[in-house]
Amino acid sequence: MAPTSTTKIQIFHDNTRSAPLQTSSSSKEALPLSEFMQSAVPSLYSPHSRFTPTRLLPGGIAQTIYSNAGLATAARTIKYSRKSIMLPDGGNIALDFTPRMAFESACDTTPIVIVLHGALGGSHAPYVQAALEPLTRPKVQGGSGLRAVVFNFRGCNGSRLTSPRLYHPRMTDDLRSIILYLRSLLPAAPLYALGFSMGASLLSCYLAETGESSAISAAFCVSNVFDYTGCTAELDSGAFISRRILNPVIGFGHRKIVAANKDAFFANMDEEDCKSLSLQDRKDALSKILWNPSITMSSFTEDLVVPFEGYASISDFLQDTSCKDVLKNIRVPLVCLNAQDDPLMKGSLLPYHEAAANPYVVLAVTAHGGHIGWYTRDQGRMTQWFTKPICEYFAGLAKLNLPARISPTALDADVSGICHQDGRLSVGFKEVSGTYIRSIGLKTSPGRPITISAQLASSKTIVLHRQFIDFIRLLLSFIFVAIAWHTQSRMNTASRGGWPLLRSL
Repeated sequence: MAPTSTTKIQIFHDNTRSAPLQTSSSSKEALPLSEFMQSAVPSLYSPHSRFTPTRLLPGGIAQTIYSNAGLATAARTIKYSRKSIMLPDGGNIALDFTPRMAFESACDTTPIVIVLHGALGGSHAPYVQAALEPLTRPKVQGGSGLRAVVFNFRGCNGSRLTSPRLYHPRMTDDLRSIILYLRSLLPAAPLYALGFSMGASLLSCYLAETGESSAISAAFCVSNVFDYTGCTAELDSGAFISRRILNPVIGFGHRKIVAANKDAFFANMDEEDCKSLSLQDRKDALSKILWNPSITMSSFTEDLVVPFEGYASISDFLQDTSCKDVLKNIRVPLVCLNAQDDPLMKGSLLPYHEAAANPYVVLAVTAHGGHIGWYTRDQGRMTQWFTKPICEYFAGLAKLNLPARISPTALDADVSGICHQDGRLSVGFKEVSGTYIRSIGLKTSPGRPITISAQLASSKTIVLHRQFIDFIRLLLSFIFVAIAWHTQSRMNTASRGGWPLLRSL
């Protein structure tokens, strides 16, 4: 049931059964999900809906490299207010709120979108900012007028590791802790969620685990990695660019996090969940990671994540973190956008049958787009097309006035100051600090607001530096794209017609 290789968007969804959207807490009327999508999301459901990539980035690898290798630039207009949250296992995560002054009233019913970024990402990632700019822009300025909270995974975007655990798609207790925290602050607001890549996998696992009791009312996933076994196989033995560029880049990126937080892997030595690893076991695991000259994502996972998370083998870990087989358990509206030419999640690995069997799940597939790419030309500017269906979807949901779903109850703080979830001690939170930041890498002290526009206006050096960096990024992007074109053209001279970049995928 794979889609045809055209630019037209193809939808996989169970239209024979109704997945109702309750329009308000007092109304008995319910709108079927399929009917809502047809009226609210024309960029996916219109008869003329399609995606056409820019000619500069025609293939999946080119789109992926440009979007994920630090080559893309963003408007950088998003301002955040940061809160650091301590978790029951001693871990630490950073939450970035935007707009900064939109979270002061506990009675405010404006929906909140929880954003889960991809591996090695954060609130600074260009694709995150590309989505949040129209989502959080005020309605009077043509935006959706929503609120957003970016969930920066452990060790990402300036958040230091304080426990011997990194992030992976089955760490749903971290998301549960965030939801518990947000509910304690803003009990009246409906919660939506937006996931990218690995964040989309984590979000899907949470929705499958919670089913009808999900605290999230609706979700949207971009470039969801449904099958980590297939994804890892593609990185290890797939196309040349995947093996020699994407795989090492991801592996080295995670090693950089470990190298900057080595001490954290020797914390909590007395904790029950870490007793299986002795001091020597931990030293050996870290040595394998830090001194491996050819580290890849799979070697990183096998040597560090698997032992610290208590899995028997890497195959068990990959199977457990794949959300493909649990989509059937999801009971809230979920839209997934994927591309056939995604070098990490190939079109042959997408869950066409699983999506078509669940009335709550919509799988939209484009022929092109890569991994969190979808770059196109819009009025002479290169933009990421995926922001259109995202904004249409969440803005349409906001118009329905969906009520906030019932959420778990937080208990009173224990002696360590952590408020646990009733009946689930692995879920909880303790607010540690707050920081105002702007997502272009400038630092500020906790609690101190920073006005970037004034700093930039008073420093021509910073402006010129930014222009120079943008120029270098653009130059590097063309170099990477040229390498991709040349390599894959040589590999696929005997293949059938079509874009050379797509033939090896």
